[in-house]
Amino acid sequence: MKKKSFPISYFVNSCSFKKMFLGRRDLNAIQMIFVSIFLVFLLLNPVVYHSKNVPEYDLNEFLPDLTKTVEKISLTDLQQIKVENHQLVQPQEPIKEDFLIVNLNGKEHATMKNGVMFTNKTIEIKLKGDTDLTIAYPKSINGSDFNSNQDFLTMINKEWNNQNSVYRYFSMIILVSLLVVVTVLFLVFGASFFILLTKKNQMSTIKTYKESVNVVLNAMFIPTLLATVVGFISYDITVMLMIQSLGLGLVMLLIFVKTKFNDGYALDGKLSIN
Repeated sequence: MKKKSFPISYFVNSCSFKKMFLGRRDLNAIQMIFVSIFLVFLLLNPVVYHSKNVPEYDLNEFLPDLTKTVEKISLTDLQQIKVENHQLVQPQEPIKEDFLIVNLNGKEHATMKNGVMFTNKTIEIKLKGDTDLTIAYPKSINGSDFNSNQDFLTMINKEWNNQNSVYRYFSMIILVSLLVVVTVLFLVFGASFFILLTKKNQMSTIKTYKESVNVVLNAMFIPTLLATVVGFISYDITVMLMIQSLGLGLVMLLIFVKTKFNDGYALDGKLSIN
């Protein structure tokens, strides 16, 4: 029978516990890298699919001074704020206090060290430590709807998240991708090391670390595919990684049961002793 070429050979070997072991010499170094990348991207598919459900960031957790600053602003002054068609409506009387300035041209922003300033088209927030936030106005704001300073803070948080959805999307993708890459590499190289230790036993016919890596890569396809399917149904990256890790352990156990890590036993059920 003609030997199947890569990548068909990889999928064929990954569907049989005996072939996962017997096909441990089929992949070269470049193909191993390709398979590792494939497994990572396979696991990332549910992440991209559910990216529209990226949770909103709570600015209070990253900028604790934001809440302190907003709480120092007079609620009466906040209730005078009005925005129409994404532009500030100048209040009848100028508003300027220690932590709040309403100024259409924004010229006083440079002199404000800590506070909130409403300019013509944006809310400028300056916090301690030279941290600045700039938030464009929504279509309308009616300050009389603010029953507390917390309502204003909630509005800021909501608008910042809406205007930085691309940043939130890519930051989540990058962080989760790094987690997946580290986990996959740890599983591959960690499990391969322990498999290599079996060569000290005369029963094992595994001779090199490369063979061990090949066995693990073959064994990882089914657990990774299962984790991906679960991720599409109910996304939770920790559950997906747990399924992949436990699945790999179970598959490796079944490979040992079926082959005893011995070519003779895998082929005809008789151990070949080195």
